[in-house]
Amino acid sequence: MHAQRQTPPRLPTGLIAGKYRLGRMIGSGAFGRVHEAENVALRRVVAMKILTSTSPDAARRMRREARVLAGLHHANICDVYDVGELDDGRPFIVLERLRGETLAARLARERRLSLEKVVQIFTQVLSALQAAHGAGVIHRDLKPANVFLAEEVGCPPIVKLVDFGLAKDLLDEGSSTALGTRCGSPSHMSPEQLRGDPLDGRSDLFAVGIMLFESLAGGHPFYASTIVEIATRILRAPAPSLRRARPSLPGWIEEVVLGALQKEPEWRFDSAAQMQRALLATESWRQSFSGEDSATDLAILRVRSSSSTTPSAR
Repeated sequence: MHAQRQTPPRLPTGLIAGKYRLGRMIGSGAFGRVHEAENVALRRVVAMKILTSTSPDAARRMRREARVLAGLHHANICDVYDVGELDDGRPFIVLERLRGETLAARLARERRLSLEKVVQIFTQVLSALQAAHGAGVIHRDLKPANVFLAEEVGCPPIVKLVDFGLAKDLLDEGSSTALGTRCGSPSHMSPEQLRGDPLDGRSDLFAVGIMLFESLAGGHPFYASTIVEIATRILRAPAPSLRRARPSLPGWIEEVVLGALQKEPEWRFDSAAQMQRALLATESWRQSFSGEDSATDLAILRVRSSSSTTPSAR
C-alpha cells in the first residue's frame, strides 16, 4: 500500500492577525509557502511565509528564523517585520517583499557571469556574512537559491541573503544541532558540515567558494551525477582549477576561490571580512577598498596554500 499524501492545511480567507490580506503565492518549499500580502493598515506590500507542514521541528525552525532575522539589521539581509500564529497555531513570518530573482535563476539563464558582476554580488554576500557572524549566527544553508538579487529603481541589484531557517546561533545553546546531525544542502556543505563536526563562520565561507566557482565557471566545482558523489568529492577531491574552466580569468580570483575551498577551516580565510578584502584585490578596486590589506590577505593565503597538503577524509 502506498502512504497517503498529506493535504496541506487550508490557508485563511479573512484578514490574518487582523491586518494582513493574503495575495498570490510567490514561492514554496518543502515546509512552507511564501505569499504576497498587504498590511491593510499601512498599505504596505509584504511577503508572508506560512508553514504548511505540521511538523513541530519545522515550526521551531520558522520561529528561530524569525528571531535570528529580527536580530540582524543589515542592508544585505532580508528584513523581518512581524511574526505571529494562524488560528490553527501554525507560525508565520512577515518579511520585506523583494522583487528580482535569485542567483540560481540568474545562473540558470546566463550560465556564468562577468568577473565584475560576480565581485559586485559576492562583496555584498560577504558583507551580510560579516554582520551575521559578528552576531554569532552561521547561515548553514548558503546556495544560489538563497542569494536574492533584489531590483531597485535606478540602482544596481542589491543582494539579500534569505532563508535563515537552518541558521545556528552560536550564542544560543537552544539552537545547537546535535553532533553528527547534518542540516542544509549537501551540494554546498563544507567538509566539516558533512562530517557533522562543530561549525563556525568559516563553514559558510566554503559555501561562498562553491558559489563563486559556479558563478564564474558555469558549473559546480565538485560536480557529479548524484548528491552522494558530490558530497564524497567535497570531502576527498582537491578543488579544481577555476582558470582551467575559464582561462581568461586573472590569477588572483582563482587564489580567492581556492582559499575558500580548502578542506580544513584553518586553511581558509579567517573571516568574511578577510575574504571580502581579498575579493577586491584588483588594481582599480584597491584604490577604493584598502588594497594594501587585500594584497596582504592574498599573500597570507599563498603561504597557507604552499604549506598545506590536501587532508585525507576523516
